[in-house]
Amino acid sequence: MFSGDLTQIEKNLLFEGGYTADFQEKNYKIYRSTAIGKFNVYSNVSPVNVTFKGISFSSGTNVIGFTSYNLSSPTFIVQDCVIFNSSGNAISLVGIQGGTGNIIIASNTITNCSAGINISMQTNLSALIHNNAITNMPACGDNTLGGNGIIVSYTDEKFVISSNTIAFCENRGIYGSGSVYNGPVVRNNIVHRCGWGGGTNRGGVVYTSGRITIIGNLVYKNYSNGITLDNAYNGTIVKNNTIANNVGAGVLYGLGTSFSNNIIFCNTLSGGINEQELQGVSGDLGYNVFRNNEGGPEEFYLGANYEAGLSFYKPYGHDNLLVPVSSTDTIFVDVVNDDYHLAANSIAIDAGDPDDPVGNEP
Repeated sequence: MFSGDLTQIEKNLLFEGGYTADFQEKNYKIYRSTAIGKFNVYSNVSPVNVTFKGISFSSGTNVIGFTSYNLSSPTFIVQDCVIFNSSGNAISLVGIQGGTGNIIIASNTITNCSAGINISMQTNLSALIHNNAITNMPACGDNTLGGNGIIVSYTDEKFVISSNTIAFCENRGIYGSGSVYNGPVVRNNIVHRCGWGGGTNRGGVVYTSGRITIIGNLVYKNYSNGITLDNAYNGTIVKNNTIANNVGAGVLYGLGTSFSNNIIFCNTLSGGINEQELQGVSGDLGYNVFRNNEGGPEEFYLGANYEAGLSFYKPYGHDNLLVPVSSTDTIFVDVVNDDYHLAANSIAIDAGDPDDPVGNEP
């Protein structure tokens, strides 16, 4: 056990647990060491390498922090850790500018913190946030970013958020901001039951500026919009997602966004795709499945300027499957119990773009 606060200003830090008491066997997931305190790393010396592996952290404030400027090749890794009971961020990387390097935050369990993972950088770093389980993020304490699972800003296309499970975040599951033309890739995540707090732009996935690729995610049963794309740049892609049973729009806004191969199912209050800002968009919408989205004509809502019977402002919409409320056709295995796999007889099978590779359709 380690107890106390740690501040590191040298070049390298390896903080590794996962050993048996006799140090004869190592398994990060089974033999986690215990740390109580906060661990903040400050450095402006290149290169810097910081690694946390196999540690169980508990802290009343920000737990793991990394602040560094103008580094040529920083490496920051947090892997196979458990972080819980913090009134601040579980993991925070801020002020990173310039250079190249790697950030890996993978296979961690984060629970009962004010916010999960917060990364702000203006850099060419490759970054991967992968396979983390993030649950129960209340907006508590003085943390202005509280209630969010993953927060990223000023990140580019080398930044990948993939295969994370995020649930019960008071404000947003994934929250992105910062005006970067080519933004991050959000891929194969599960985001559910987020967004019951106050304020605007709440829900599952919220991105407030720039271009982003959202592909292959399951976004369901959030307490506000499934996906919000406020001020998204032309070229944003929303593809191969299941967006279902959200208390709001399936997708809100999305100026210039291309929507394809999505299943947009049973979203209430504001409909399937609610592009309130859209006036003659250049984005495409094709090969999607719409069913029982409340808030407008044809069971989806696209604003007053849209022609009833079309799934998009013509001539952009094409080849979408509009399933009437009265239909008895099956789509998913068991929505009540959160099983959104396609049923064996699902009408969504082969409803995607036939030119896409097999396996990439909904």
